[in-house]
Amino acid sequence: MNLIDMYEHLKSQGYVLDQYAFDREWLGRKPGYTAYIRSTSQAPSIETLFKFYLRLMDMGEKEAALGLRGMPLLDMAEGVFMDMCDQVAG
Repeated sequence: MNLIDMYEHLKSQGYVLDQYAFDREWLGRKPGYTAYIRSTSQAPSIETLFKFYLRLMDMGEKEAALGLRGMPLLDMAEGVFMDMCDQVAG
């Protein structure tokens, strides 16, 4: 799942309101980052993926501890981690 798909999934699940909030709150980037990634078809930076991974892990663990829907976030975090590994190896 790429970054755009992950944004769409988080939005559909009510975790994020819009792309600008996703950029700021989930990626730690300036508003417009996801639009740039979408328009240029570039891969997000390792730093961005790492921040996103940490945010997913944090939210997933909090929700899982409360018995909520945290597992999908933790599964998504695993995918982001694998993307980071692929970028570093390649």
